[in-house]
Amino acid sequence: MDEQSSIHPTALVAAAAQLDSGVTIGAGCVIEAGAQIGAGTTLGAYVIVRGGVSIGRRNQIGSFTTMGDPPQDTKHDPAQPGRLVIGDNNRIREHCSLHSGCSYTSGITKVGDDNFVMCYCHLAHDGQLGSGNILANGVSLGGHVLVGNNTVFGAHVKVAQFGRIGSGCMIGESTSVHACVPSYWMVAGARARAYGINRVGMRRLGMSVKQIDNVRRAFRLANRPGSLEQRREAIAAYCAPGQEIDEILDSMTGLPKGIVGPPRSGK
Repeated sequence: MDEQSSIHPTALVAAAAQLDSGVTIGAGCVIEAGAQIGAGTTLGAYVIVRGGVSIGRRNQIGSFTTMGDPPQDTKHDPAQPGRLVIGDNNRIREHCSLHSGCSYTSGITKVGDDNFVMCYCHLAHDGQLGSGNILANGVSLGGHVLVGNNTVFGAHVKVAQFGRIGSGCMIGESTSVHACVPSYWMVAGARARAYGINRVGMRRLGMSVKQIDNVRRAFRLANRPGSLEQRREAIAAYCAPGQEIDEILDSMTGLPKGIVGPPRSGK
């Protein structure tokens, strides 16, 4: 740590914590031994960073956020603490909680780059949040949840453990997800249902008309009768090859057996 770093006199920073240049630590923060904080990262007041946490560069962490607390999993062995790894340029606002990984799995919870995580969000153990995602207030991602890139979550979304959310999705506010949501789907509802593809999001990502039409074709094939594997095979066979199709197929290979389908007739 160099002279450009700023640590409030009331903060408790362990001597064995690793702080790069330009780090700002607010009032009442607790940084445990073994924690790593990258250059230019700012912590608001009363942030707790446990020993197994690695934070990248230029992150903004809001007040009263806890990072790296033990998993809420009865099978976790406290004698084998897990890790939480966070990338660069993330904005994580006030009162969020991000837990470390479990002892009986990979032991790592991961967050990519350039995410905007609003107040009161929760990322549970062994989750993976990609890059460029937006999580509105009160989003809760259960254990082992996988999220791709550039997906937008409305306020108070809940994703059950082992859920799989692809890239470029739009998840409506207060939606409850218990299955996999393929990339570029738009879903909503107390029990998530698909309402089409995220055309606006795809345009913002710079995708071409041809790519958007390809995703629309994949959406229709994914909602035909048949097993999850049969629907994956139909998409691979009848859609033009491309990155967007690769992303859809990849997001349909997660642990959940089901796939979010369209609303029931008349609903």
